[in-house]
Amino acid sequence: MVQVLSYTLATGAAAGFGATSDMRSASEGLISHNFFNRGYAASALVLLGFVCAAFLSIFSSHALPKKV
Repeated sequence: MVQVLSYTLATGAAAGFGATSDMRSASEGLISHNFFNRGYAASALVLLGFVCAAFLSIFSSHALPKKV
């Protein structure tokens, strides 16, 4: 279950960075850069969530053999 969450977060972060970059270049001069900086910040937080979920998955898999 954690792996599904990790892949979803990673895909969301990549899509967020890509969409923000494409929209920023397509709307040059129409929308302020502050709007796109917020999109990058949101994608960075999703990427941070992916990294935390990946570490959680690794640490829990290492602790599992010790319990058995």
